[in-house]
Amino acid sequence: MNKLLITRANFKVVCSSPNEYYFFDKEGVSFKLKAQTADEAYRLCAALITGLPVSNELSDSFELHGFSLQSLQASQALLKHGVLEIIDNLPDFTDRLNHEFRREIEYFSDTANIGTSGSECFERVRQSNILMIGMGSLGSWVFQHLCANGVGKIVMVDGDVVELSNLPRQSLFDHQHLAKSKVDSAAEIATRQFPHTTISPIHQFVESINDIIYLIAKYGKFDLMVLTADFPRWEIARWAASAAKSTGTPLIRGTSQGIGPLFLPGQSACPYCEWAWFHEKEPNAQRVASLTAQLPRRSTGALSTIVSMSGALLAMQSLTYLSRVSLPETINHQLIIKLGGLEISKVPYSKHEMCMACAEPYTEFVGN
Repeated sequence: MNKLLITRANFKVVCSSPNEYYFFDKEGVSFKLKAQTADEAYRLCAALITGLPVSNELSDSFELHGFSLQSLQASQALLKHGVLEIIDNLPDFTDRLNHEFRREIEYFSDTANIGTSGSECFERVRQSNILMIGMGSLGSWVFQHLCANGVGKIVMVDGDVVELSNLPRQSLFDHQHLAKSKVDSAAEIATRQFPHTTISPIHQFVESINDIIYLIAKYGKFDLMVLTADFPRWEIARWAASAAKSTGTPLIRGTSQGIGPLFLPGQSACPYCEWAWFHEKEPNAQRVASLTAQLPRRSTGALSTIVSMSGALLAMQSLTYLSRVSLPETINHQLIIKLGGLEISKVPYSKHEMCMACAEPYTEFVGN
């Protein structure tokens, strides 16, 4: 007798489409479940996985061998009605791309909410279009992770060039890229290493909200804007948040110390809400910011380990949002990385009703 199903711990389910599932047990036996509708397939899968009885008519004809009677009944009943089909090997899910990303699809299958297919999650990532602002230490790590996990299109913006001090913290570049544009160098590398991702490099600094509005108008709707540029400190957050609100583009911010918030226009807090809270707590906030802006810009200390960790967290939050595998933790929260990278805490980050980027009726002026 074919061993069709043992227990939850001993078999794996791969969803290739909403109404088609593949089951594999620890002995290598596998079968396919295909139903007329996604709801029917989900119900039948639930019967198999949980061992819910489908029919009692065949209960006397089984040799149980320690297996679940209900699971055997479910399997045999489904076979009898032609819903299950025995197969010999893992099917070829059509093309090289799905083969290349089979582990990523399996990850989504294992972690997605009930009723969500891993293939569907991965396809959302594949179809996504991302605007990245900033290709410094953090941005370069995020970029690599997004490409490596199958993102379809990335427009990246940065006017900087690769410097010697960048190399220890930005593994994407090496000595041959010194004095060359970061975005052009990154696009050249990604084209070879990640041919499945379409890269559009824009070698310029973002200097106003209108710069961002222009990019969104030129390249079409973005599924997510990723902000890793940190200068000018307050202005860049305001420009990005105002542009996100104006165009309805989701936005997530990241620094080497903290990830988030994920701004969903009209729903959650934006990066510039931080200024409104700071202004409320510090009566001289405007003067402090003005004096700070007059000081010479200095670099901050960083290690590749901390930056790479931050980049992985930011990329993971981005992929979680794009795939819809689950609810991102950075909605109205920040993930704060303790200096040294030994502790990550989730800190509430609330929307401020007086935020001049995202609150109503405040709206950043957009020129023609």
